[in-house]
Amino acid sequence: MTNLYSAAIGFLFLICYAQWHFFWRPYILEKFRDDLFIERERLFDYARAGKIEFSDDAYLILRKRINSLLRYGHRINFTNLIVAWLFPLPNFEKYCEEHRQEFVDSIDVLPQKESKEFICEIKNVVSKRLFSYLFYSAPILILLIPASLCIQIFRDLRAFFRLLFIANKLEVMRKYLTPSAVIHQFKKDLTKVYRNKSKVINSKVGIQMEQELFLEEKQKEYLELSSIQIA
Repeated sequence: MTNLYSAAIGFLFLICYAQWHFFWRPYILEKFRDDLFIERERLFDYARAGKIEFSDDAYLILRKRINSLLRYGHRINFTNLIVAWLFPLPNFEKYCEEHRQEFVDSIDVLPQKESKEFICEIKNVVSKRLFSYLFYSAPILILLIPASLCIQIFRDLRAFFRLLFIANKLEVMRKYLTPSAVIHQFKKDLTKVYRNKSKVINSKVGIQMEQELFLEEKQKEYLELSSIQIA
C-alpha cells in the first residue's frame, strides 16, 4: 500500500511538472513578451508624437532594456536569479549602480516634467512585468498546483453543502409555513405585544398610586406637626 501511495504521488508530481514545463511556463513567457511589446510600442508612439526625441538617452536606454528582456527573457528564471545573488560576478554591484545612475541622469536632463513621469511609468511597468514573470514561472508552482486544486475542491464542496443546507431549510419552511400557520403566529406575536403594553401601563399606574400615597402621608405628618406647634 505504501508503494502504491508513493507511485501515485510520483505520478502526480510528474504530471504537474509536465504541465508546468510544457504548458504553463511557455504561456507565461509569451505573456511576458506581449506585455513588453505593448510597453515598447507605447514608448515609440510617445517619441513619434514629438514629446521626446528618439536620440534622448532616456529613450535609448529604456528601449535597450526592453529589447534585452525580449531577447533573453527565456533565460531569466527564479533559479538563475538566486544563483546570481549568491555568487555575484566581480564588480557586479558597481556595474549595476553605474547603470542605474546613468538612467537616472538621462531622465533628469529631459526638459518636460510630463516626459520624466512617462519614462518612469514605463520603467516601473516593465519592472512589475519582470517580477510577475519571475514569480509565476518559478518551479515552486509545481507544489502550489496540487495545493490550489485541493483548496478549490474544498471550496466547491463547502459551497455545495451550504446550498444543500439552504435547500433543506427552504423545504422545511415551505412545508410548515402555511397561510394558517403564519396567521396563527401573527396572532401570538400581537397578543404578546399587547401583554407587554398592559404590563407597562400597570406598572405606570402602580408608580403613580405609590406617589399619591407618599404625598398623603407627608401631608398628614405636616398637619400633625403644625397642630402640635399651635398647641
